[in-house]
Amino acid sequence: MLDTLCMSNCFCNFCAGSFVMQTSLLAHHEANAAEQRASLSKQDRFSYGTHFETFHAYMSMVVSSASAANPPGWDGLIRDRNLLTVFTRALLRRRPSRQYVNAPLRYTVYHALFKVCPLAIRDHLIVRFAALPRYSRVGQPKQAS
Repeated sequence: MLDTLCMSNCFCNFCAGSFVMQTSLLAHHEANAAEQRASLSKQDRFSYGTHFETFHAYMSMVVSSASAANPPGWDGLIRDRNLLTVFTRALLRRRPSRQYVNAPLRYTVYHALFKVCPLAIRDHLIVRFAALPRYSRVGQPKQAS
């Protein structure tokens, strides 16, 4: 999901998925998961096996962390000063840079590795970085990571 803001000749793409702890992006996760579950065909349920429930259980933990970071009554304002500074620079500079980054150092290192590693290593790093539950076809054992 990208929200785009345009001022003069400056286009800013803000990837809210990178800031799930500071946005309401996952606010309705349980309702969305229930809707997805209800729409699965018998074949889909068979194909995904237990992965659907495993994935949404994982996402529920992420939602719980985000809810703790943004308690009820949260006003929706982003409090990350670094993010606000980067965003303000992008909008107000006469000649903005092509790219601004607001990420912990380890994310910067990961992204640098993604650019230079062979595809097989990059895929492995992305799987490790995302830490999502692994999918395996029904009847096949999950591979250890």
